[in-house]
Amino acid sequence: MLRQEIASKKAQIKQADELCSRADEGFSAASQAAASAKSSAVELRKALEEDEAEVSAAGAALSQELQRCGFESADELRRYAVPQERTDALEREIQQHQQALTKAQTKLAESEKRLPENREPVPLEQYIEEEKRLSAELKSRQEALAGYAAEHSGVESTLAEIRARVESSRAIASRQEMLRRLNQVVNGSGKERISFEAFIQMRMFRGVLEEANQRLSVMSGGRYRFALRTQNVRANAVEGLDIDIIDYNSGSEARRDVSTLSGGERFMASFALAIGLSDHTLRQGAGRRSDMLFIDEGFSSLDGDTFALAFDVIEKLRSQNRMVGIVTHVAEIQEHFRDRRIYVRKTRSGSRIDVVNTIRNS
Repeated sequence: MLRQEIASKKAQIKQADELCSRADEGFSAASQAAASAKSSAVELRKALEEDEAEVSAAGAALSQELQRCGFESADELRRYAVPQERTDALEREIQQHQQALTKAQTKLAESEKRLPENREPVPLEQYIEEEKRLSAELKSRQEALAGYAAEHSGVESTLAEIRARVESSRAIASRQEMLRRLNQVVNGSGKERISFEAFIQMRMFRGVLEEANQRLSVMSGGRYRFALRTQNVRANAVEGLDIDIIDYNSGSEARRDVSTLSGGERFMASFALAIGLSDHTLRQGAGRRSDMLFIDEGFSSLDGDTFALAFDVIEKLRSQNRMVGIVTHVAEIQEHFRDRRIYVRKTRSGSRIDVVNTIRNS
């Protein structure tokens, strides 16, 4: 136990010696710093005394120069000091005066040459009066020039304002032109005569015609095809939603108005459009199906070949699990669909419906 205390005391003594050594080192460094600071202070004090002596000498020299020039103090000198701009203006005036004086002297010399040799000398006062007159004229012209400069500045300011208003008017006119064109696009009053609504309908209608052309090409044996009219024949009509018929039997892609088709051809075209609209709706309907299609008469106007082609299209629709309903009085059509028929019979008490379904009965 005593040994441990002795060891602890020795450690404390050693630590104290180290602290003393560090303190001695710090004191030595502080002494050196103090000596350096004292030396710097002496040098700074000496420099300050020299600067103060220079300032005092400069002040004495300034006072002597002010007294020599007739000023009591520096503040009085500042009151009489002329700005650099005014000095420049005065120098310009002196230069202009000197130029005018030189010009006058030149004219005087030329005049003297034209005088006779024996002439009376001109009094000095006359020259003085002429100089005064020229000085007054110079001053008058300088004042006029200053007035013209002020007027020019006002004109420049007005011109800048006019330019700003013109630029503003151009921006307004540009916006008005944009709005006018937008109004023409929306209302269809532009050169194309297609309104925004008609443009959207045209995009949908093109899809319908693409689907309808597949059907019409089959039913017409490749002869007819729908085409969206690009230029309306009616002067005041809105363009974009009329249909032409392209007849490939004419030897070229000649366009025909739908009114030139026969009754059977019109039914065929209407039938193709109805199926095209149904097919387009099916494709664009996000999964919604159009499973039923009803046809009211029209087949009686078709010839035999066109009738067969039309029924091929109907059979393809039926093969796609789509129901086709035909309202007809033609016996051949009734015979073609003999497996499923609905008869509407008139009686004294009213109409009665009879359903014939041989497929289900079998």
